[in-house]
Amino acid sequence: PWAELSTDLTALTEQVLSVTPNGTIFLKQVAFDLALMNSIPPNVKVACSYQDQYCEYINSADSSGSPYTVEVGAGLNSGYYIAKDSENRICFASPDYKTVYDAVSTVLTVSGGTIVLQPGGTFTSTATLNGYSNVNVVGEKSTLRVNSNTPSVHALTFNNIVNSVWHGVNIERTGVNASGSYVLYALGATDESVKFLDCNFTNLITGSGGTGCYGVGSWGSAAPSFSGCTITGGSGGTDCHGVVSSDSAAPSFSGCTITGGSGDAYCYGVISLDSAAPSFSGCTITGGSGGTVCVGVYLGGSSA
Repeated sequence: PWAELSTDLTALTEQVLSVTPNGTIFLKQVAFDLALMNSIPPNVKVACSYQDQYCEYINSADSSGSPYTVEVGAGLNSGYYIAKDSENRICFASPDYKTVYDAVSTVLTVSGGTIVLQPGGTFTSTATLNGYSNVNVVGEKSTLRVNSNTPSVHALTFNNIVNSVWHGVNIERTGVNASGSYVLYALGATDESVKFLDCNFTNLITGSGGTGCYGVGSWGSAAPSFSGCTITGGSGGTDCHGVVSSDSAAPSFSGCTITGGSGDAYCYGVISLDSAAPSFSGCTITGGSGGTVCVGVYLGGSSA
């Protein structure tokens, strides 16, 4: 019956996977179809040599763990985001970046570890990416971009997150008229063990309906720390601040450059409300340039 599959290499590969309980399947000058990733059984490795590429694919249960390298697939893996374990074997793949990110983070939030993003790569999602406790992300100036015209969709949400360090990641929120969308939304008991080092938070939402689009917003008792970061509010409508702190939030900023949005009026560099107590050391804070009353710092309520 296998002869009937000789012209359908994907079906033939799937058949071989279904009858292989363990060991290695070698594909020579046959491209592995990433749609079959979930068909790889535990204890089976697919070794694929195709043109000038060599890749190994495994069941995620056989992963050797952190650090995981996440890449924009090329050649054999074009059209997919892929995650490789510490032995350089592909164990997660999807056309959707969020699917790969969540799969790896779900593993690491239990064991702890690091995601290394492909240097200079751009990773795009249309939905909010969530922070995970015990998961570090290293970017080397990689870009995470959440693109959506839907209001109140944040690029990153950190809710009750601890023990997470992000380093060298450019995070962008893009879209049109997507009001109330932040680059980072930190809330709950997200504490000072959450650190962002040399990261850029850029709100690029345009359109006059894009009001209230912040760079970084902290609520509740959130107290993440930022060092050497650049933070910019949206360029669409009014009230697009660089940094907003409210309730009893107490984020800290060191050596950061913070700028209000350029779209319209009332775009502050920093606004602190209610009982918030943000702290700043060696920072450059500038109001927006789009309209009137775009001050650098605004303190309201009983904020400190």
